[in-house]
Amino acid sequence: FLSASDVDAVYIAAPTGLHADMGFEAIGAGKHVWCEKPMTVTLLQSEQMVDAARSAGLVALESDMFLHHPQFLELQRLVASEELGPVVSVTGRFGFPHLPRSDFRYSKQLGGGALLDAGFYPVAAATALLGSGLVLAGALRVSEEGGDVDTGGTALAATGGRAALLDWGFGRSYRNEIEVWCEDGVIKVQRAFSKPAHLETRIVVSPQSGDEWTIPIGAADHFALMLDDFAEVTIGEAPWDTQQVLSRARLLDAIATFDS
Repeated sequence: FLSASDVDAVYIAAPTGLHADMGFEAIGAGKHVWCEKPMTVTLLQSEQMVDAARSAGLVALESDMFLHHPQFLELQRLVASEELGPVVSVTGRFGFPHLPRSDFRYSKQLGGGALLDAGFYPVAAATALLGSGLVLAGALRVSEEGGDVDTGGTALAATGGRAALLDWGFGRSYRNEIEVWCEDGVIKVQRAFSKPAHLETRIVVSPQSGDEWTIPIGAADHFALMLDDFAEVTIGEAPWDTQQVLSRARLLDAIATFDS
């Protein structure tokens, strides 16, 4: 199908460790790349894929569906408005019970591990809310005895005096949340990263004054919204934000290589 003249873009939904080879093959065939997160397993590979796509007049996009949901867009608006004052810190947590051990997420050879799966989400949230300048201050990753991959971790990053506290992992109770601590209050988001299309969500705003309120968010299919946005970028009706992709890759790579 890569030689088909009526195919403009390829969506890569294979295990993470195969993304780079498949992505370069698609770009070499003149196809835009829409790729499951993360784009590749290393910062260098992601930089090379972005450069290859740009040189070929193509785009390489990374699946970040939750950023396209009205819930996250409203969170971004609240943060930017500084209705509760400047941001002090962003905390993101995404974790869930173990999947079957036959799942590719438990295979090092296939690019598995909690950081490149569950960890992607709080990293992507932090870079989207605090910007691309986040610098890693410390990180810890854990693995089960005899296991092939990391199964969880935590990281602290900062930029401009604002902190990002990130937690993720397999084999733990379900957490799927973002909390933004501001000078004059707190913004809390549940079901921040993963949610079915039929689910109505909300944002809870707790100002220092104590007059808490809730912002209801209607149900939305964030995958469909993301693909609509990808299509606009692909046909040139919206800009290709390579900085967002690479800032996530940079922070993920820093966590992966941090010597604790």
